[in-house]
Amino acid sequence: MYISDAKKSRFSPRLIALAALLALALASLVPMPASATYTTSVSGANTTLTFGFKGSIETFTVPDNVSEITIRLAGGEGGQGGLDNSGRPPREGFKGVVSGIVPVAAGQVISVAVGARGAKPSTTGSVRGSGGTSGDSAVARGGTSPITTKYSGGSGGSPGPNGRSGYGGSGGAATVVMIGTVADQDANGTIVAGGAGGSGGSGFGVALIGQIGKDLFLARTDDAANTNGQFGLYAKAACLSVDNFGSCDGGGGAGGGGGAAGGSRGVLEYGAAGSREWFGHGGFPGANATADYTGLVASYDAYTFAADDGQINGFVTITYSS
Repeated sequence: MYISDAKKSRFSPRLIALAALLALALASLVPMPASATYTTSVSGANTTLTFGFKGSIETFTVPDNVSEITIRLAGGEGGQGGLDNSGRPPREGFKGVVSGIVPVAAGQVISVAVGARGAKPSTTGSVRGSGGTSGDSAVARGGTSPITTKYSGGSGGSPGPNGRSGYGGSGGAATVVMIGTVADQDANGTIVAGGAGGSGGSGFGVALIGQIGKDLFLARTDDAANTNGQFGLYAKAACLSVDNFGSCDGGGGAGGGGGAAGGSRGVLEYGAAGSREWFGHGGFPGANATADYTGLVASYDAYTFAADDGQINGFVTITYSS
């Protein structure tokens, strides 16, 4: 049957719309993960999924005939403090790591939120810091978590305003794995690898080089239940607590790591080696959590990085046999 060009022009939009609806219906029949940005590798009967920091929660549905997974997760590494005349803190720290075997059931949903490393400050050199006790926009920002308002690292503190010293390093964000369902992400438990504490800001002289993040968890001094790392102390705030001979100089404080409970900020120490300056001790990592899975082991593992500000984000690996 002949169809005129005029009729074709009337039918074309309808045909296009019908084709689009058909394609959408067919696509809905194909099972797809909520987010497929993780990488997959296969070795024999073993499949390994690797999750990096994406800024959003990724999910994976446990396949049929899988009753357990081997999992390893690490928190984001802490930021490195800024320098004074003798350099920056050492390139190392301690981050939370959780690994082992977790029982699962087909159809369970595993939600993964990988934490970011602590950011560096706007300048890593020796600078005049804030004359206030908060609000310096140049501080090192804590590592962020895909879980809004939770598990982030604490930002570093500002150096003193009466000299030139280093900013405090920021804390890394925790990495979180939740096992449950689409409707209830953590119905079967939440596993947390704490983010590392940052290293302290350096003051003048070798004895005042900022120290690295700590190797054990210590809860925040202001809010022990908060999952975000505590913000580093500003040198100006510390100066208000001692007689500093009218001058406020030295490095800023380190932030704590995010975790099941956020890590404490690092101490600011005054007067080392006879000086009249502050320098920062390292911040504390966030708390690990195993959700009472007996097959998991939690620890705070040492890490190093080859170049300044070369820390890495957290990660998760999941391996299962089929």
